[in-house]
Amino acid sequence: MSGFFLVTRGISKHPLFKRKPDRLAVWMWLLDNVAFKDTTQDAKGKTVAVPRGSVCVSLRHIADETGVGLQVVRTALKRFETEHMVNTKVTHGKTVVSLCNYEKHQRSDDAANTAPNTTLTQHQHKPNTQKKQGNKETKDTNVSLDACTAEILSQAVSQDIAKEFIAARREMKKPVTERAARSMVEQLSGHHDPNAVIRSSISNGWQGIFPDKIKPQFKTIPGGQDGTTPSKSAKFVTAFVGGAAGSS
Repeated sequence: MSGFFLVTRGISKHPLFKRKPDRLAVWMWLLDNVAFKDTTQDAKGKTVAVPRGSVCVSLRHIADETGVGLQVVRTALKRFETEHMVNTKVTHGKTVVSLCNYEKHQRSDDAANTAPNTTLTQHQHKPNTQKKQGNKETKDTNVSLDACTAEILSQAVSQDIAKEFIAARREMKKPVTERAARSMVEQLSGHHDPNAVIRSSISNGWQGIFPDKIKPQFKTIPGGQDGTTPSKSAKFVTAFVGGAAGSS
């Protein structure tokens, strides 16, 4: 077999998979077995359409392939649906499982999977071609990095908020690095409403994208200014959106 798919480093520490190797085994099996292009499959004499990023399979087959229990497979798929990771549809005794973010696990271009089939016929065209390709690669790299950091950040906040945050930082020419995203996840993990912290930084005026300070959206204790002391996670996010961590 050839080809590959992308998996974010630290996936085993994600709350969805931490201390749940059976659930992680089901997820990795899906990534490894979904179709990379639209196809069809026979199911009890009926032709079933299997779109790119999907697999038509029985739950028993997944259980046998991964070595986990059938109930583990059922529970995992239900949880994946709740987290908007997959969509499932039962048809002719089998289940079509479609990954919602399949493209995130693929390269942003097909350079690694497609062999070159053309050659330059005129030498003077070479510099322009290389320049155009270089610009495309830079753009694709930015998109790939933003998708990666947004996926990391979505471990702590919703995917929509993570994407909005990453896009705003890119617009400010202060893209979020993987290291900074992981630090944010760690700091926000103990916060009772991490979405509110990020949402507050985005919604408070939009002057310069993010204000220097954000309103605390957390439980306070006596001792600080106005009798309140911000939590460590809020201090971190305030510093981050102010630019301290954005340049790391």
